[in-house]
Amino acid sequence: MAEALMSNRTLNRLTATKVRSPNLKPGEYPDGGGLILIVDPGLTRRWLLRMTINGQRVKRGLGGFPAVSLEEARERAAELRKGAKEGRDVVAEEKRSSPQGANLRQAFATFWELKAASLSNGKHAAQWGTTLETYVFPVLGNRPVETITADDVIRNFAPIWRTKNETASRTLQRLRAVIESHQIRVNSERALPWRGILKELNGSLSKADRRVQHFRALPFADVPAFYARLCERPAVSRFCLRWAILTAARSGEARGTVWTEIDLTGKLWSIPAERMKGRVPHRVPLSTAAMELLAEVQGLDLRSSDGLVFPGPSSGRALSDMTLTKLLRDLGVGDQATCHGFRSCFKDWAANERVDDRVSESCLAHQDENKVRRAYLRDDFLDQRRNAMEAWGIFLTSDKP
Repeated sequence: MAEALMSNRTLNRLTATKVRSPNLKPGEYPDGGGLILIVDPGLTRRWLLRMTINGQRVKRGLGGFPAVSLEEARERAAELRKGAKEGRDVVAEEKRSSPQGANLRQAFATFWELKAASLSNGKHAAQWGTTLETYVFPVLGNRPVETITADDVIRNFAPIWRTKNETASRTLQRLRAVIESHQIRVNSERALPWRGILKELNGSLSKADRRVQHFRALPFADVPAFYARLCERPAVSRFCLRWAILTAARSGEARGTVWTEIDLTGKLWSIPAERMKGRVPHRVPLSTAAMELLAEVQGLDLRSSDGLVFPGPSSGRALSDMTLTKLLRDLGVGDQATCHGFRSCFKDWAANERVDDRVSESCLAHQDENKVRRAYLRDDFLDQRRNAMEAWGIFLTSDKP
């Protein structure tokens, strides 16, 4: 067999960087040994293995990228080539015992047997089933997975994409994981155009809504674990990012915090208009967790001629935005999150906890787009926001040692 004589020099031509590159054009990109990355016209990426079994040339789909990584595709290809060398069609053997016609609910049950063990956060784990049961299964749950089309997905998500965008986006990611896992199991060569689906759904959003999509964010249920990692070392940049997350503040507002804005007795942070994006003063009620953070910072005796709470260790001036970006990269989440994205996490958490939308919007210092309504709505919901921020602080520190 050609596979048996294959030199290692013909394998592993692709790199993880190239496979991830946004510049790949539609076409076939061989890795060697018959393994090929196919980039479809819609820029969806999938793995295909060409090989010979008992003298017959065959093709086998190995699933879509990034659900199946380059390393995983190589491992699967090696397994199938080994079977071919022995004269066995591993795929055919698996298909005989595989639930080819499984519906979406059944596919999720199979997927969940493996996925559940990888989730340490019980609340996050529960959200997988809850969101799919609420927003997907009523329409698509009993449909065979292989019959679900891009149009089906778009029609299902369109009604909630505008009104519950964060939840809808997370649920779509979960649906994709379930479908692609099923396709790997049944060796399907079919791949839904997920990039096109997302583009179509985002096309229904207003300009302001689309702008929000640009900020990468962790699933809100993953934030406590990330916050606990931030607490492992007493670095100024870590304190600053913790402050931004605890207060749901913008990066610039957090980095520019000065002690004169803080009322330690009243547990209140008052940001002047000139430091706010909307040029409107903003009051932030400080949770117990936020107050404890300030006490930690005071114990460091940091020096700043400007009275900054989080001065750069060497310059004494405000930290740069790139400092927090680099921190996210150093912690391994630079491709998943931005500092601003934690505001989206707060909003998603608030929606999940059924915090009044007006209260959560006020926590984020968002201005009502309706000028008439804004003129009459003078209340900044300080008491309600204090309760919300305290609950947010408790949630964030739930994984802290």
